[in-house]
Amino acid sequence: MTREEVVLAKAARVRARLARVGATVAAGRDRFVAEEGLVEQAAFNLFLAMQEAIDLGSHILADEGWGAPDTLGEIFDLLAERGVIGAATATAMRRGTRLRNLIAHTYGDLDPGRLFDSAQAGLVEIDGFLVEVGAWLDRSRLR
Repeated sequence: MTREEVVLAKAARVRARLARVGATVAAGRDRFVAEEGLVEQAAFNLFLAMQEAIDLGSHILADEGWGAPDTLGEIFDLLAERGVIGAATATAMRRGTRLRNLIAHTYGDLDPGRLFDSAQAGLVEIDGFLVEVGAWLDRSRLR
């Protein structure tokens, strides 16, 4: 059985990172693209938000005994197969995993405009993941 306190702690850390990303995109696209500090702050916090979401998903899979994924993106496919999240959310989170990898491996070559777009989308998509995981936790309490 999944340890709820671990999921809630990880979700809180993801939300804190998302708030920091939100502060960078609130500056607006033009300012974001022009200010290296905003780009770096968004990239760093998106990376950490996705890493924590990946860890959260891995935690659920391990605690429930649902197997180990072959890739980070597959974590979200397995969660969707088990009804924790929807298929659309799994697809969005796989995109987020690719963005995390891009940030990790080509950080200096990130296009600020594309990062801004990804950050705006990621705010909604990662929050949606957390909402769906929370709903699953609520349902699993009733089992």
